[in-house]
Amino acid sequence: MTSPSLTLLTAFFAAATLAEAARRLLDHAIACAGAGRGTVMLRPLDSFPSLRVQARHEDGQTSAWDGGVDRYSRTVAERVLESGEPVFVRSVSDDAQLSVAASVVDLSLRSVLCVPIPVGDRIAGVLYVDSQTTIEDHLEAALPELVALTRLFGHRVARDAAEARAKDTQDTLAFVAHELRSPLTAIIGYAGLIEPDLSQDESVRDLVTVALEQGARMSSLIDDSVALWRARTDTVTAFTPVKPAELVTRTLQVVRPMAAERSISLEGRADADSGSVLADSHQIQQVFLNLVGNAIRYAPSGSVVYVRARVE
Repeated sequence: MTSPSLTLLTAFFAAATLAEAARRLLDHAIACAGAGRGTVMLRPLDSFPSLRVQARHEDGQTSAWDGGVDRYSRTVAERVLESGEPVFVRSVSDDAQLSVAASVVDLSLRSVLCVPIPVGDRIAGVLYVDSQTTIEDHLEAALPELVALTRLFGHRVARDAAEARAKDTQDTLAFVAHELRSPLTAIIGYAGLIEPDLSQDESVRDLVTVALEQGARMSSLIDDSVALWRARTDTVTAFTPVKPAELVTRTLQVVRPMAAERSISLEGRADADSGSVLADSHQIQQVFLNLVGNAIRYAPSGSVVYVRARVE
């Protein structure tokens, strides 16, 4: 089997999007097969909608083509999708079935090449090129390399699909962790505030101690679950712009009832030019909640806790 050049493979996998990679595959297929036009089609996958990229060769150059979605031989494409085997026809007059197919007759086709795109254990789509003139040599010579390229393209599709699924799972996990952490921090904070006032009531003190221990355990489980997911998927923490002013506001909203219980005043302020910082929004919010919660817990009654964000 012919191996694609290193330059082609580099360009192929360096494509920013799957559609761009498909277009590079199609441009190369049209050029090396000597075809007049072609299309790359992907059926819907778990993490992707269907994909269609078209191009045609004209005046020595390959360009994008916005032709109708039916401007290809469905008979050929369906044969490849069902069998999983390439179809190579130098002259359609040599194939009794194709020579009378409505799409072939309508398009006045003479030569056709269609290669399956395997993704995992299924055929996810096809690479299709054709010509209205008979291609003598290029079509057959191009087949081995295009088979190799479609397999590599299938790996690119599988990789992008896996990354999309991992991203969806990560986003869901991060959302659930965030939604659990905020009320959990408040529960632990309230339990911590009333614990010192229960020295004379042993039974209630035991219940509060259990609440604190289990709250800390659940908090640890949440942190460990997120850390384990990131380690198993080699996920790098995504830093996003975080506005300190909004961080201060959200923190004070959560801890204000805790402060009121101990007659502690809260004052928050963020400089107008504090702008944004790149950080893990969930982790930095948790850090602020922990710091301010501890300040409320250990400050004397009647104190003032200041929270300020400023540029230094």
